[in-house]
Amino acid sequence: MDSTILVRPKIVVPLDNSSPDLNKEDNLPQKEENDPPKEMPKDQTFEGRTVEFLFYGVEQRLNIDPISIVKCEEATELAVSNYWSKVSATNYKGVYNQLIVNKEKYQLNDWGIYDYTKKLSEIIYSDLNSQIAFQFFYLTQLGYDVKVARAGASLLLLVNFNHQIYRVSYLTIEGKKYFIMTNDRNESIYTFKEKFPSATKKIDLTVRNSLNLSSTNASRKLAINDTKSSVQINYPIDNIQFFNHMPQTDFTVYFNSSISDGTLKSLKKSLEPYLMGKSEQEKVQFLLTFVQTSFEYKTDQEQFGKEKYFMTDEIIHYPFADCEDRSFFFAQLVRTFVGLEVIGLSYPQHVATAVKFNYQVNGDAILFNQSKYIVCDPTYIGALIGMCMPEFQRVSPTVIQVRN
Repeated sequence: MDSTILVRPKIVVPLDNSSPDLNKEDNLPQKEENDPPKEMPKDQTFEGRTVEFLFYGVEQRLNIDPISIVKCEEATELAVSNYWSKVSATNYKGVYNQLIVNKEKYQLNDWGIYDYTKKLSEIIYSDLNSQIAFQFFYLTQLGYDVKVARAGASLLLLVNFNHQIYRVSYLTIEGKKYFIMTNDRNESIYTFKEKFPSATKKIDLTVRNSLNLSSTNASRKLAINDTKSSVQINYPIDNIQFFNHMPQTDFTVYFNSSISDGTLKSLKKSLEPYLMGKSEQEKVQFLLTFVQTSFEYKTDQEQFGKEKYFMTDEIIHYPFADCEDRSFFFAQLVRTFVGLEVIGLSYPQHVATAVKFNYQVNGDAILFNQSKYIVCDPTYIGALIGMCMPEFQRVSPTVIQVRN
């Protein structure tokens, strides 16, 4: 008998503003514990100091006008203001333009360009205050809503994110959360007053495009649905380090992030032969069983000693995966190989998915946005399409919207 849950879902939305002035997000959403590149325009280049560093396996060479390398002498508002004035009077556009070019060249998301700017500041300057002043100046020029503050004798960078960030302290300023991305110390924090009306973009952690970093690949063999057959999946190893440096955030980011081109190409080569000639429902069932049986289960606490959610490349890399990681991956596979709409289902201590089929499919279902989505649980080993874990059959989950 079909079981349809009538849901008035709580949709995952951007941050609310009900937080105290200084807090830390320790509690991540609970889950199941048991089971061709552009070249720099010639008129924008100049002779100057060459800065070299590695960015996730890719060698970087940037020209920096020595005059623009200004130090921020103190952790004061006046010192930051003087730094800003001095750098503004130099050829800072040279650095700015190279940041823009490299963001597009490497297909970096907002976090990626923040990370790139931070690493560049650490190469140019040895002192923290100058690094923070550099990050503050150039991220603001790039249009991002960041602020600077002081704790003791050190500057702090405060970043406004588009999503909730976990295990990172934040300040609430004028109703917006600014996360403290530098030293998280137990000292009084004093914010500075600078406002830049044109710098309004929040840092978005969603990976909407395939990162174009190093071409170095690793590989892993995955069994095919409890058979003697297996497939070898290649993935770009430097992406794993990139994702390791991203803070943990809402499920919506992982459900809506793209898979890397290299991993996708390898998955298509390996899985498409098994899907040829199958119906829509048969394809989804094959993919569901594949995810259920190809990854050994272990909780994040057991594997990492802390919560860690996976981008798609990461589930190929790490030896174990739990319910939310399997759900992110399964949703990506269904969208890619079958072209169907998927939603995420967040239950107390469990995460699953549901699929919107083009024709009648029996089984447990969720009504969402006037459409019926059939439950597909990648962690309910052996379960068919439409089978919800018994303990969740009458539970209304939080629905996580997934882009088509």
